[in-house]
Amino acid sequence: MVAAGPRYEIVCPLAGGGMAELHLARVAGPAGFERLVVVKRLSARLAGDPGAIQALLDEARIAATLQHTNIVQVHDVEVAAGHVSLAMEFLHGHDVRDLVRRLARAHEVVPFDQAIAIAIAVCAGLHHAHDRVGADGQPLGIVHRDVSPHNVLVTYDGAVKLIDFGIARATMRMGRTEQGIIKGKPGYMSPEQVRGRGIDRRADVWATAVLLYEMTTGVAPYGEGDVFDVLRATVDQDPVPPEERVAGYPAALAAIIRRGMARDVSLRYPTAEAMGADLEDLARSLRLDLSPSSLAGLMERVFSTQLAAWRTAQREGRSLAEHVAALRTSRGWDAVDVAAIEALEPAAETRPLAVPVSRRRRVWPATAIVIVLAGAVATLIAAVVNAGGPDRTLAPTASGATAPVPAESAAPTPAPAPAATTVSVPAPAVTSVPPTPSASTPRSRPARPRPARRTSSPPSTSTPPPTSPTPTPTTPTVEPPPPPDPDAPLPR
Repeated sequence: MVAAGPRYEIVCPLAGGGMAELHLARVAGPAGFERLVVVKRLSARLAGDPGAIQALLDEARIAATLQHTNIVQVHDVEVAAGHVSLAMEFLHGHDVRDLVRRLARAHEVVPFDQAIAIAIAVCAGLHHAHDRVGADGQPLGIVHRDVSPHNVLVTYDGAVKLIDFGIARATMRMGRTEQGIIKGKPGYMSPEQVRGRGIDRRADVWATAVLLYEMTTGVAPYGEGDVFDVLRATVDQDPVPPEERVAGYPAALAAIIRRGMARDVSLRYPTAEAMGADLEDLARSLRLDLSPSSLAGLMERVFSTQLAAWRTAQREGRSLAEHVAALRTSRGWDAVDVAAIEALEPAAETRPLAVPVSRRRRVWPATAIVIVLAGAVATLIAAVVNAGGPDRTLAPTASGATAPVPAESAAPTPAPAPAATTVSVPAPAVTSVPPTPSASTPRSRPARPRPARRTSSPPSTSTPPPTSPTPTPTTPTVEPPPPPDPDAPLPR
């Protein structure tokens, strides 16, 4: 075992990367007392960075003022061997992001009962933080700034916890955000937050409405595309109404989300408490079950495999710490069902974004390489075949001509005139089809139109003149042409 400090004994690493490292640890006491915690400390790269150290201490200072059932508890702050560590509450469950994704695989969304229960709990935790005052009686002005599915945890027994006040704004922070820097996750930041303007508690109200939208529709209101596009849409556009995405969506719930996501901050709910009150009224009118047991039942259904593994470990006499450590060692972090770890990891902040864009951009270079290689291989085959004698000829066409002009349009990039007469071979040689315009036309351009714009002139300029008759094959035999005579005139 590795000691994290005088009190905490590290059981196993849980996550690393970005700013922080997370470890499962335990604190032992007399008479067999033991409690599991999550130890969060700076990565080795930032261990000596004064700004990073101050940010972690600010997080601890803010969390120490918050004592609420819907906010993860920070038990202790330690400085040992030059490392600053936070000891936080250990939560056995999953974050809402994982819950939404697993349901989406089964083409489901979070049921209204449980989604509204989660949102009400988040509103309660936020209102507690927003209303905190200091020892002098002055408001602390705490704004979370990072409410998202990653930072809302649901335990297996149905508890809901808001975590990670690492970038929270508060008057008591010693460190300050630099001018021109915005903090938060794209898609969950309010319009005023994106613009870099002053924010208040209503920025968290916006993010809570986004969270509720995503839980009940299965999609983020502004998608998960390019970061710039998401930020621009946040500022300029209203999302698709949830009732247009889900049949039978309650109109009253859509109205609550619409008010919570009002781009004009003056039209938004003034407090998280006000939004939570409207959600409670709606739940009563729809007779929804908001109990922890209802939420625990959903977790049981969605994460049945993980729960079965834990119950097996219990029957075998293994502790929760041993169970988590065994999963972490044997199958990696993806198999571990402890929500506090992945959700507290800042490196995952924007990882899902821009993936579709990067995949599209990687298609065209690969397509161009395939086309060039195919042409080179076909030309080499033609040269080898032509070495066997001059009696190789093209299949006759209806006009009796053997001109390779129809295949010229298959060249994906412009080439000098002498070379253009030899590019006509690859299409019939590779595809083993007659060299007719109908067979070569689909190969005259890539699968998508964008790469075809590499040439300054339209591809149609390389097609035969209108006066040329349309060649029609009379035989399926395809023979590669002899090398062109450079002195011969080009076919018309």
